[in-house]
Amino acid sequence: MTMGTPKEISPKEIRKQKRYEAIIDAAEKVIFSKGLEDASMDMVAKEAQLGKGTLYLYFKSKNELYRAILYRAFLSLRRKFLAALKPEEVEGQGEQKKTGLDGLKTILMVYLQFYHENKDYFNAILYFQNDLFNLEDPAANEKVYLEEGIAAIELVIEQIEQGKKDGSVRGDLDAATAAYTFWGQTMGVLQLVQKKMIIVEHYHQLKAEQLIAQHFEIIVSFLAKR
Repeated sequence: MTMGTPKEISPKEIRKQKRYEAIIDAAEKVIFSKGLEDASMDMVAKEAQLGKGTLYLYFKSKNELYRAILYRAFLSLRRKFLAALKPEEVEGQGEQKKTGLDGLKTILMVYLQFYHENKDYFNAILYFQNDLFNLEDPAANEKVYLEEGIAAIELVIEQIEQGKKDGSVRGDLDAATAAYTFWGQTMGVLQLVQKKMIIVEHYHQLKAEQLIAQHFEIIVSFLAKR
């Protein structure tokens, strides 16, 4: 075999991967409709048209299934970030790279769009905040989704660092601290909009769009170089 030639995937491995993905598809249908607490492995096996024993060959618990869904959610979000952050093609000028602050605005807009268009995946990420794991010795499925989630936040860190270099973002900011603040505040506002807007509207006559727009302005104002 010539060095560097990709290893051929066997038909058996292809079938196994297809079944793995089909099980996650089934788990999404069950968990997104029933909720994680009320969903069961029996329900997933039935939706996937598999025996329960076969299901357990792929996933040992409902939490493992949830983490596979969470990996998909983080992967989808990160891909949307990357697609939106690509340099723009300007006629006669070639590719025009965004400033770091423009990149952060883009990430905010994409995250808001993700929230509106992918509520189930957003809720999976939101539930992730309550997940418990051992960072000293994470299980394989934990490590995969943790790394994908961290990769999404690292894109925010990269944009802050870029902004500090190009002068669009405050130079006194610690990039990691600012990125987690950016991420946490955005998650918090969207969680408020999702779960508490009835109370907010009743007592203060505010709309979700107002809170989101104000959050956007506050974040950008905080990050921008004065």
